[in-house]
This record gives sequence, C-alpha cells and structure tokens, in this order.
Amino acid sequence: MKRLLLCFSLLVLSGCATYSYQGNIEADDSNGVKRNVVLYWSRTDPFIGSDKAGPATLLTECGSTISFDE
Repeated sequence: MKRLLLCFSLLVLSGCATYSYQGNIEADDSNGVKRNVVLYWSRTDPFIGSDKAGPATLLTECGSTISFDE
C-alpha cells in the first residue's frame, strides 16, 4: 500500500502539460515580394512551479530558421 501511494504521489507531483502554438504570417521580404513564414513555440505548465516557455522559432519560406529566446 505504501509503494502504491508513493508511486501515485510521484506521478502527480511530476505531472505537467505541454502546449504547442503556431501562427502563419504573410510578410514582405527585402525585395518587396510577399512571403509566408511560420512562427511556432511551446509552453510547459507544470503541476507545481512556474510556467516555462521554449524559444519562439520563425521558419521562413527559404528554409532558414530564426530563434528568439529570452
């Protein structure tokens, strides 16, 4: 019984939720041509403690990525 309670307590205390966000943006490049870019990031909401967000990543139509991190 003690082991079951210990396992359940560890599972509940270490639990968290992870969310993924994504947005599509249409913007002009340096030549004035409309390009589609994708912005995405993740956020973790732990059961105990403060929220944590991963870096935001901008994926351009050319294939290069730009990361934004605080």
